Amino acid sequence: MAYLKTVYRSTEKADFQGWSARPGAADACGLSAASDPAVCVAYRCQNDAQRSLLAIDDDVVRLSGYRADELLAGPIGWTSLIHADDRAQVRRTLQDAAAAERAFAVTYRLVRRDGGTQPVREQGQGVRDAAGRLLGYSGFIAGADAAAPEYRRVAQQGSRALPDTLPSAKATEESGDQSTDAAEPRRGEPTPHAHRQRLQRLADAMPQLVWTARPDGTVYYYNDRVTEYAGIHQTADGSWRWQPVLHEDDRERTVEAYRQALASGDTYECEHRVRMADGQLRWHLTRAVPMRDAAGNIVEWFGTATDIHDIKLAQQALESADRRKNRFVATMAHELRNPLAPIRHAIDLLMQPDELPPTAATARDIIDRQSRHLARLVDDLLDMSRITSDRLRLQCEPVLLSTLVDQAQEALAEQIAGREQSITVELPAQPVRLNADTARLVQVFVNLLDNASKFSPEGAHISLEAERVGDEVVVRVSDSGIGIDAADLPRLFEMFAQVGEDAGADSGGLGIGLALTRRLVELHGGTIAATSDGAGEGSTLTVRLPALAEEKTSAEPAAAAPWAQGSGAAVGTAADADGKRRILIADDNDDVVQSLAMLLELRGYDVDIAHDGLQALAAVERERPDTVILDIGMPGLDGHAACRRIRQLPGGERLRIIALTGWGEARDRRNSAEAGFDAHLVKPIESAVLLGLLADTGN
Repeated sequence: MAYLKTVYRSTEKADFQGWSARPGAADACGLSAASDPAVCVAYRCQNDAQRSLLAIDDDVVRLSGYRADELLAGPIGWTSLIHADDRAQVRRTLQDAAAAERAFAVTYRLVRRDGGTQPVREQGQGVRDAAGRLLGYSGFIAGADAAAPEYRRVAQQGSRALPDTLPSAKATEESGDQSTDAAEPRRGEPTPHAHRQRLQRLADAMPQLVWTARPDGTVYYYNDRVTEYAGIHQTADGSWRWQPVLHEDDRERTVEAYRQALASGDTYECEHRVRMADGQLRWHLTRAVPMRDAAGNIVEWFGTATDIHDIKLAQQALESADRRKNRFVATMAHELRNPLAPIRHAIDLLMQPDELPPTAATARDIIDRQSRHLARLVDDLLDMSRITSDRLRLQCEPVLLSTLVDQAQEALAEQIAGREQSITVELPAQPVRLNADTARLVQVFVNLLDNASKFSPEGAHISLEAERVGDEVVVRVSDSGIGIDAADLPRLFEMFAQVGEDAGADSGGLGIGLALTRRLVELHGGTIAATSDGAGEGSTLTVRLPALAEEKTSAEPAAAAPWAQGSGAAVGTAADADGKRRILIADDNDDVVQSLAMLLELRGYDVDIAHDGLQALAAVERERPDTVILDIGMPGLDGHAACRRIRQLPGGERLRIIALTGWGEARDRRNSAEAGFDAHLVKPIESAVLLGLLADTGN
């Protein structure tokens, strides 16, 4: 947008020169050459339309097409550039304004050097001395691309089709035009130019790079921050080239995002690296919003580029720390699961029919309970890590609510019986089906029942009641335990929240069970809430889940979750399946292979052992087992490589190969499947699950 600042004399030249020489006079009428040297001055005489230019800038040269020296010192007068059909109206407008000592506005066509015409609008405000005497006029000449819509018809219809006075204040406000009203500003009010200077100084004071662009996206203004960047330069036509400042890898997507915003008229936003004057590359967030007129047409774009480099580095550091944390948690879980595996195997061995002395049986049961508890803590910790990093994915299918509740009850039956507690379950008479991840919702109900059991005294009663309400099923788990103080209710489902300390309760957990439960419920599209009448009054946890439409036929029960398959599940043996079968176990932890080998031998299997992948490969060739159980993290040749090598042996494609490992992330399971494993089991595995898998010859 080209602006040409003008001053028109209404009295004698000497008087105006005397006024303009006073301190602050230039700023009073907006003639600061430092901020905008595009100034022209005219003197009142017999021919009011004759004016001479005193100073110009590049915008004036671009607007007219003439060189600066031709306009300043040459024979070219500004009046001669006014279209012949418009000169009389321009002269009359100026004369009338001077006679009435009022502001004016006039539109006309400017004849460029190349013969083309440029619609412009010219407007002026009176400049007065301390006594209120009119000394002259201060104003602007602006290209019509900056004008309100009613001025844009000038190129087709000529200046007579347009108003000769400035738009009213209301019209100006509605059109988005920021020009001055026809009335002169009251004394003490800033002139339009002074207001524009303030905005420019404000932009220069901002820490961001501020810019404006035409509707086609051409940038024509930058604030003073532009000097801090390397590569932004102004072209001969006054526009700015900003693309060279971008990092090469960010340039294409940035330009494309800008093009899309220009085409759609939506807010432009993009993050990219830009090169600073010192050669440093820094991340910036660039945003631009369109300014529209009353008709909805974009007349200008206003944008900023904000340095977000330090924020970006901090964000990347946080993401890196989060990845390291997740990896640490997974590694810790792996390292904890490895010693848990032989402990669980040893407990299963001690569960054999042979009678143990009462003291030994008690010790075995203690180890059994505590090892299960430790395994659940490890699983909860991993699940919470998956949820917070948005890595938990549900595998939903239709399932009966009764199936989920039965599995949760079975998982905690031994714990509840051990505390001499009782539990009642009331479900709707009509079966309720959910679209759910069976394992995860069983985990929800296990957590709720376990919570009720832990925080209730021995001999307490626990109830689980469910009812269908419209399209939802509402499940309430109530207990008569320590209750929840009103101050603790709001934070009950927060991560690491521990409530009940004042009541002397020790949850024995990490404070993530209910936080995990809430997230799992939310992933299923449900909600969870807690109520309690206070300390010692028990509590009720209420879960609401979307239910599937009722059907006359019930869904098939879903398979039991791994932790719900206890020693009471039906388990096949080697003899039941196919006589005596041979199994190879490979693990670098000797306690794991020895304890698992003893357990399988008691069930009638022939077992061979190996302690690394190479030994396993040799044993497969030598012993020809029916099933191979491989750890993943073995020395020499890891489990994945060993599995691939075994599959390449003659008959290797027919072998059943099972991964038994402490690594249980989704990517670990994918890696096992890609390596050729038939199943991926995570330590410590319940013997019932493993034996059931081994007995299933059809799998």
